[in-house]
Amino acid sequence: MKFLLVFFMELLAILFFLTAIDKLKHWHNHIGNMKSYRIIHGSLIKPLLFLFLIGELFISISLVVTGITLYNSIIFYTLLFTYTSAVLINLVRGNQQISCGCGSVLDSEQLSSILIYRNILIMLIFTFLIYHNEKNVFYHVAYFESIVIGMFALSTLLVYGVIKEYKAHLSLIHKLLSKISENKGGI
Repeated sequence: MKFLLVFFMELLAILFFLTAIDKLKHWHNHIGNMKSYRIIHGSLIKPLLFLFLIGELFISISLVVTGITLYNSIIFYTLLFTYTSAVLINLVRGNQQISCGCGSVLDSEQLSSILIYRNILIMLIFTFLIYHNEKNVFYHVAYFESIVIGMFALSTLLVYGVIKEYKAHLSLIHKLLSKISENKGGI
């Protein structure tokens, strides 16, 4: 059980770190993504994106340094509830042909209910960690074990990203093949 707790905690820490870095690296793209949601006023987009970025960095660092605390739990649930609500609002509006703006391996080119289920799963994992929270699970794991578990968590995210990219490329190949076959039929 200790392995599972450390794995999920490190998985979430890495995940939030990667999404924060992606938001920082592609700052202008994320501003555009937030505008396309058409929920908040344009003047609030940059300050809110900055707060989201700080919140994600705080969660990623604090999970490793202090474990689960009241502070990172509040920030975690606030961010995930905000992100999930924004996706849901746009799904209800029919505004699905926009990028979710999640960043990193979580990014998706269009909105779908899968994003909502994914966010709920992430919240359930965090809730699982809260429920089984010892004083700090990292202090009960040797440094080497923590590194190995962290590498396993990172590998899991990498495999997820590769599978996601493979599916996207496969979909693109199918679209191109169908266009080629349409053009041959017209000759």
